[in-house]
Amino acid sequence: MSGEELRDDIMKSINELSDRGFNKIMSKYFTKQNDGTWVADAKKFSEGLLELMSSRGADETTLRALQVDKDGNLEMPLSAVSTSSFIESSLIS
Repeated sequence: MSGEELRDDIMKSINELSDRGFNKIMSKYFTKQNDGTWVADAKKFSEGLLELMSSRGADETTLRALQVDKDGNLEMPLSAVSTSSFIESSLIS
């Protein structure tokens, strides 16, 4: 195997891993439309945030605020939650 072939194999593997990670994140928080575009899904986002914040010991008030209402919207804007900086830092880390 030549150096060029090795490099190409490595780059192909990196690209495949990147694609897998991208698709995993997108399918966790977005819904794929028939035309191939991704649309944000508040319910999926809420479920992901609830899972994350539960694992980090968030209080009941925070967890309630992260749930979706009957129309599929978050109960309140994240900026209005008293623990918004905790949520934000958890998402970033």
